[in-house]
Amino acid sequence: MLNLLIGGLSTLACTFSNRQLLWLTHGVAGFLFFIYRLTPHRRYIQTNLITGLNCSQAEADKLAHRHIQNLTFALAEFLRFPLFKQNTSPLDWQTLGFHHFLKAYFKNKGVILVSAHYGCWELIPAFIGQTGQPITTLVQRPSIKAFDTLFTSFRQFANVKTCYNDSLSGLRPIFRALKNHEIVALVIDQHGESETLIGDFMGHRVSIPEGPDFLSRRTGAEIVPVFTFREGFTHKIQFFPSLKAQDFQNSAELMQTLYDQIETMVKQHPQEWLWSYNRWDKYADCPQCSPE
Repeated sequence: MLNLLIGGLSTLACTFSNRQLLWLTHGVAGFLFFIYRLTPHRRYIQTNLITGLNCSQAEADKLAHRHIQNLTFALAEFLRFPLFKQNTSPLDWQTLGFHHFLKAYFKNKGVILVSAHYGCWELIPAFIGQTGQPITTLVQRPSIKAFDTLFTSFRQFANVKTCYNDSLSGLRPIFRALKNHEIVALVIDQHGESETLIGDFMGHRVSIPEGPDFLSRRTGAEIVPVFTFREGFTHKIQFFPSLKAQDFQNSAELMQTLYDQIETMVKQHPQEWLWSYNRWDKYADCPQCSPE
């Protein structure tokens, strides 16, 4: 039933232009925010915003509304991904710093794209898929089968393969892709499984995943940070200079550098990040980490 509902919504989304869809979604987002404020969890997003940004309650309320709006936009636009198979671009985008990616790619060692749950993050591998370069995204398997099917099939529309990080066997295609000088994409802003690699994120103590460092050291592939954010009806996809794991003393130094980059982007466009996820609930704050 859920698959049929999602399929129907996708078909409907593809009948509108992107601008028409966003105007319609604007009303849906407003309704969702109204419902959210009636629930027992009506302060959840605002609490995360205040924890991360040290902002006022009034600022948190405004950003929570914009967060739900942007997240609703991103989901609606993702439903338009079947248009990729019709040689029609479902979204409007503009790249910034794409030469950083090309510089790393033409070294023929593979590229590890690192991003966050920020903006329409599924657009990043989809954009690379449209350039004709093989790309695989490494993700956590959704707990709901219908969502797993949705994300996997919709990525395929954009020539993006999906692998899961829930087993060692799931990593074999990732190593194979990098060995073949292909591109791998990861989002790294949620809890790491390691309890030893601890870093600072927005003045708070957090666990940090080691995946990018591990893959880079094992394969020699360079890491390219990349983020997408919205300006009007256009998505800006911004690439940053590549990083080599070998240039850092250890995993903690490299991963903290990447987390500092994520923090910078979140502070520049706070409405773009996934504030409905509590990034600080596992570890107590460290005394030396304090917000700016």
